[in-house]
Amino acid sequence: MHPKNIQKKKKHYLTSHRKNILFHMFKYESVLSHKLMYLHWAAIEDNETELCDSDHFYSNYPHLKG
Repeated sequence: MHPKNIQKKKKHYLTSHRKNILFHMFKYESVLSHKLMYLHWAAIEDNETELCDSDHFYSNYPHLKG
């Protein structure tokens, strides 16, 4: 099911980090929390999706930091 409601915190447009994050998010999709999967789907759907900033993102998901 595609998420309809996405919680957006610390709104900040990711640019140089976006492709790397999407790669890791796809790679680890089977073990991601729903929140992270929502961010993944939203970013795929809309290139201008507002994601949390990279520091906040990696503080919650350090295993994705490459």
